[in-house]
Amino acid sequence: MHVSLVDTSRTGLAMMKFSMKHPERLKNPYICFWIGFLKFAIVVFIEVCNCLFMCYLQVIIDIIYAYIKLYSISSLDKLTFLVLESGDPFAHMIDSNPDH
Repeated sequence: MHVSLVDTSRTGLAMMKFSMKHPERLKNPYICFWIGFLKFAIVVFIEVCNCLFMCYLQVIIDIIYAYIKLYSISSLDKLTFLVLESGDPFAHMIDSNPDH
């Protein structure tokens, strides 16, 4: 799980860095910064939970279930963007464009 979350944490850090270096290119750089910060904080929280589960659980199948649960939580943002790009009929509910 550690390796799979590296890209997500880098994306969060890159969003924060971009919003600090190029605020003129964004409508609201504070929102971009906080989204990046929350993305990074969620990754850290998932990693801490994963480490605690690995230390606490003793049965292998429980460790696998915990890993699957945490991995599915960590991939929710990717699924949201896939729905937006797929043309799903419910995509307008989470799209930021109010013209739909």
